[in-house]
Amino acid sequence: MSIDLDHSLKGLERTEFYQRLLTSILVLLLVAFIVFMFFFSDIRNLYQAEMSRHTFDVLIMGLLLLSFLFVSYLAVKDNRIRQLRRTLIQEKTASAILENEREKLEVLLQIGALLNSNVGQQRVFDTICSGIVKCLRGDESSLMLYDPNHSNLKCVSAYGAKRELLLGQTVNWGESVAGWMAKHRVPLLLQKDLEQDKFNNFVKKERNITSAICLPLELGGDIKGILNVNLIDRPDREFDQHDLRIAKIFAQNAVLAIERALYTKATEKQEVATAAPA
Repeated sequence: MSIDLDHSLKGLERTEFYQRLLTSILVLLLVAFIVFMFFFSDIRNLYQAEMSRHTFDVLIMGLLLLSFLFVSYLAVKDNRIRQLRRTLIQEKTASAILENEREKLEVLLQIGALLNSNVGQQRVFDTICSGIVKCLRGDESSLMLYDPNHSNLKCVSAYGAKRELLLGQTVNWGESVAGWMAKHRVPLLLQKDLEQDKFNNFVKKERNITSAICLPLELGGDIKGILNVNLIDRPDREFDQHDLRIAKIFAQNAVLAIERALYTKATEKQEVATAAPA
């Protein structure tokens, strides 16, 4: 954001510089025209007959002084306006950043609230996927849980336009980006120039993912799943290290909510099985 703002300000200041230069040139041309009329035009004899040399010199000096004062006035006013505009832009940017951080905190609190709620398992998964998108202002996300019995990861929830295509997909342990991350347990900040050879059996996505954050969901030394959030067709924006830090905090809360939801579901199944007649 700051880079785009600085670039826009520099472009605006460059345009205003040329405008000020043009204004100054026009004023100087006006002065030159008047001087030319006094010294080199056909009306020279008329004013020489009507005024003394001293009066003429005073007139010329006054004209030059007024021109200088006018240009100085324009420069001072322009400088004040430029400072005021920069201050207003900085305040607006700071306000936008604070609002963005407030939204992130709100989402983190929402995920934290899941730890003390009795909502269903699927709702927990869906809230995590929608929450990470809102928190990082992404476009789509997916949550994959690790199945130790089949040694693979399965997408149990997704958010975004391609949600239906993502749900139910599986990735083998150690394969593609998700499987590699589950194996190595290393958060990844991925950009468009992805090193595909790094990942075994990498499958190129049909949609144009311009930036992504992938996080291993780990608890007590065990891998629980993978959380992924993407930017789609966003050449003007990409995730950065700050986004990655926020995502890590989000993931720490998310994995606790997931573990609680899985435990609650397993407990309910056990109670049903226990209550069932033999």
